[in-house]
Amino acid sequence: MINNARIKVVFSLILFALFVFTNLTLFTSQFSQSFSHLFLIFIREDQFFDSLSIFLLLCGFVLSGVFVIMSSWYQTSSTLQRVIMLSLSIIFIYLVILKSTHTTQTEDIMDMFAIEGSIYHRGFFELLVDYLPRIVLIACAYILFVYVPLLFLIFGIHPNQHNQIGKMLYDMRPSVNVVIAVLFALSLQPYYFRDNLYAYFDIFALVVGVGLLIWVMIKHRDLFGFYEYMNFALLVLNIIICFICTSVLAISDNYFNARYAFLVFAFVGWCAEWMYDNIKPDEE
Repeated sequence: MINNARIKVVFSLILFALFVFTNLTLFTSQFSQSFSHLFLIFIREDQFFDSLSIFLLLCGFVLSGVFVIMSSWYQTSSTLQRVIMLSLSIIFIYLVILKSTHTTQTEDIMDMFAIEGSIYHRGFFELLVDYLPRIVLIACAYILFVYVPLLFLIFGIHPNQHNQIGKMLYDMRPSVNVVIAVLFALSLQPYYFRDNLYAYFDIFALVVGVGLLIWVMIKHRDLFGFYEYMNFALLVLNIIICFICTSVLAISDNYFNARYAFLVFAFVGWCAEWMYDNIKPDEE
């Protein structure tokens, strides 16, 4: 695999910047009476994290388009990979248009403090109906970008690289930094103040994911360098801060907007990694 150190550095720096901003606003909302609404304002619809998701999706569209052109120019990737890049660029721009044109119902600032409306204070079937897309998205993130890549590393499973599809899947596997970024997004959740037992499944899934990551860290130390260790440290700090600030996160389920922003960031970073690896000429 071609060394994508540039992508790793840029990815880690952006993750650090987002970590500082998110946790600073979260900490401020938890311990400052004057700015106790700060994080709640940023996670509202059409505010910072919502706009950040749109911007990151737009970046994904631009990157995918550039990589399609460059891979065609250098003839370094297969036709199937170019089709995937082109398809992703179409999906990115579709999501940008969808989110940009979506109109949300105006809500008063006090609505965010109606904890009875939170996802964790609903019945099971009510939760399942109202939040099914969110549940499916989070489940896919856990399975495809945490459990599968980590379990493959732990048990030494690799796709068959002697055929085109197997080699493509091997090249597209998420890096450790992408896995950490996805876990970072999934760790943005309240850790208590939950009325229903099934609401703790998310925490259980996160604990399992972090445990698998630590197992990989012990078993495959060669995959961990400075940036991987630093990003893992940020993940641990984020879990601790979210645990301390759970009362803020539990007020409104709009914290999902922050989760989505980090998930989009991780997905765009994953696309940039494998696309970059496949557009570089061999001599470079």
